[in-house]
Amino acid sequence: MNLKLLRSHWVFILILSVSLLTRLALIAVPAMPVFDEVVYAVDAYNMAYLTPAPVQSQFLGHPIAVAGATYDFTEIYGNYSLGQDFNIEHPPLAKAIMALSVRVFSPNVVSYFWLRVPSVIMSMAALIGLYGIALLFVERKFASLAALILSFDILFWVHSRFALLDIYMLGFMIMGMWLMLKASTQQVTHYRAYMGSSIIFFAAATLSKVLGIAGFFIIALYLLIQNRSWATLKKLIWQVTLLFIVTSVGYTVLLQFFGLSHNPITQFNLMNYGLYARQNWKLVLVLGVAPISQPWDWLFNEKAIHYAYVYDPTTAMSMIDIWGRINPAIIFAAIPMLILSAYLMIGKKDKLSTLCFIWFMAMWLPYIIPTWLGQEQFLHHMLAAIFPLTLMIANWLRTQHKFFVLGYTAFVIGAWIWYYPYAYLWLYLFNTSPYTLPALNFFGF
Repeated sequence: MNLKLLRSHWVFILILSVSLLTRLALIAVPAMPVFDEVVYAVDAYNMAYLTPAPVQSQFLGHPIAVAGATYDFTEIYGNYSLGQDFNIEHPPLAKAIMALSVRVFSPNVVSYFWLRVPSVIMSMAALIGLYGIALLFVERKFASLAALILSFDILFWVHSRFALLDIYMLGFMIMGMWLMLKASTQQVTHYRAYMGSSIIFFAAATLSKVLGIAGFFIIALYLLIQNRSWATLKKLIWQVTLLFIVTSVGYTVLLQFFGLSHNPITQFNLMNYGLYARQNWKLVLVLGVAPISQPWDWLFNEKAIHYAYVYDPTTAMSMIDIWGRINPAIIFAAIPMLILSAYLMIGKKDKLSTLCFIWFMAMWLPYIIPTWLGQEQFLHHMLAAIFPLTLMIANWLRTQHKFFVLGYTAFVIGAWIWYYPYAYLWLYLFNTSPYTLPALNFFGF
């Protein structure tokens, strides 16, 4: 890639660099499973044929007690053998990537740093894909603005730095959507390269979490609306056939390596927590609590997920408070942006508004059906719908005064700072700690 091309995208590269740093900072904190990591961390090490020494339950060099939910994997998943993916609810690719990371970099001791780093990489892929999609419709500065708004969404940020599956699906899916859109603008030679790459990304998204295949159908529907022809339909039929073949082959290969067996469960326990206490320093980790919510709750940021909470019960001092909530500057714009996008789609035939409206509805509306059937829903299911919402907002901001744009951007970043979960950093910044603190490590080891 030549230097001139990099310079032309310097604003986005700066945003990407800041995003990378904010995700890597303290990524190993807490060095204990957050929310569904209680399953995926164990599974990743098991898939890598590893039985590492369990992580010591501590924070800032002090012992920690664990409260909240506990899991007996023998009851939840039944029998499995070393090397198998026992989390059969979801396809194995994302967990296989985690397994590869820990196999290479931390085979002997449980490392939440190496479990989580691949999530950071996938979030960077998602940001690049969103920026690429925006560039097909708007000016470079507003494509960068869309990426900036997404980068500072709280729910996206949380999933970008923990070992959870949604970020893998989204990283692959958004890249696939960008390449598929890019292919639609290319001549035959480049078309095949872009389209072939998009098929691979969509297959990887589907093999990480089944919803990943929705990205293909979102772009397919958009292209059919824009190009109502048999030629477009025939291309899409061939493409979905190819996607089905690639996904099926990939799934078959993964099953050969990580398919379930019925041997007795291997005897190792990653979450080997003990209840410790030390004078003047007694910390408690509360494992995640996910209140059941409905799709209409998500539009108002209702029933946020409490992923993890570390506190000192002696002083009631909060150390870490990780919430899964959407940035209020983004989510409270959702209903106005949907109304505006519907108007621009129908009245003005605006292409970006058409894509975003289809995309948002495809990622949000289907959850109403299982809700009616009584299936549990949670706020983090809204994560995939945040992407088109940020594009809607950026598209709207193109028509606003630059001072309003700056003010809105400051609101987005300010809300992210307000909800930043690592409150214990104030102990370092203002030297007000009643405790003896170790040197602050950037990665949180």
